Amino acid sequence: PRVRWRAQARAVGEKDSGRLWEQTFTKFLVDKLGCVQCEQDKQVFSWEWDGERLLVAVHVDDMVIVSSSARIRREFYRRIGERFAVTGGKEIDMVLGMKVIQNPDKSVTLSQEGYARKMLEEFGIDKLKPARQPLPPNDKFIPNEGDPVDKTEYLERFGAINWLATRTRPDLSYAMSRLGRAAKCPGKGDHIALEHCLRYIKGTVHLGITYHHHSHLDEKFGRYKVHNKLIAASDANYMHDGEKATSGSIVLLNGGPVAWRSTRQPTVTTSSTHAEVTALSELTHTVIWLRNLMDVIGMEQPTTRIMVDNKALRDHTLAAVEPRKTNHYRQHTAWIAQGVRWRHFWIDLVPGEENPADIFKKARTGSGFNKLRDISMG
Repeated sequence: PRVRWRAQARAVGEKDSGRLWEQTFTKFLVDKLGCVQCEQDKQVFSWEWDGERLLVAVHVDDMVIVSSSARIRREFYRRIGERFAVTGGKEIDMVLGMKVIQNPDKSVTLSQEGYARKMLEEFGIDKLKPARQPLPPNDKFIPNEGDPVDKTEYLERFGAINWLATRTRPDLSYAMSRLGRAAKCPGKGDHIALEHCLRYIKGTVHLGITYHHHSHLDEKFGRYKVHNKLIAASDANYMHDGEKATSGSIVLLNGGPVAWRSTRQPTVTTSSTHAEVTALSELTHTVIWLRNLMDVIGMEQPTTRIMVDNKALRDHTLAAVEPRKTNHYRQHTAWIAQGVRWRHFWIDLVPGEENPADIFKKARTGSGFNKLRDISMG
């Protein structure tokens, strides 16, 4: 259920009202109710009462609750209501601008279709022809090409799309990573590519993230039993669009993404394997953090599967590469090998066309893009 409350003591308008509210509510949950604050995410709390358990995720004045029974929820609402004016308490249908859809097959979908349609209408894209992929083919997209365009308009459109890309549309992540690099001085080519991305959204406005019931997961992941288990994928594109490689990664839970990233690497790499090792090293930090969070909320994780499509990268984890060839990035390889030894994760070599992280490192087209998009979004 989703709950909203109002503090009895007015803090709106104060310079540090947000911080004061967070401190007040956290103190109430921990000191008065006896909730335990999660170390991995300070806005997640657990509460045990009369042999039952309740989890609370807080965002400013919104609260999402998961509990073992309606009985403990009612008791929680009663105690909260003694201090704050509480509204809501119904089945969740909207959270942070995302519509929550309970599907007949017991899956759950997060959608921002309403926001996307309003955005397209505002930018005058609703009457244009839809596109099939987020970016034009590589031979037609030249960053910073042509005369400079209105920076304010470019950033307005970019920001509107990026809100989708970071919430419910991971298929837009690589496009946002590329187009964001032109934000300082966008050219005509960047403006055309941004409009192309909006036309792609028009044709896929219905898409969202779906988390599946366990009865449907075996069809998607074959022999791997993935119910309530994290699955990750990593990839990198070496010097494809500049001197620095692009990292792409995604973490899935019950068929849908819970973390994803497409970003230019901070340093120059010297080979494709070096670039892939850097990308994988970045991903493993996220995987370990998510594993710890899952353990705290009662979903203890076995060794996490991480998919890669580079054999040399997999060999690094088995200490099968001559050390002198990897001295300049040995810290990354040592960190990954340690995670494998400690059974935090294991590295699974898969074909490139089956690696869902592939669409986060480069622009793909056709059925290959559609296949990986469907895997990445549930």
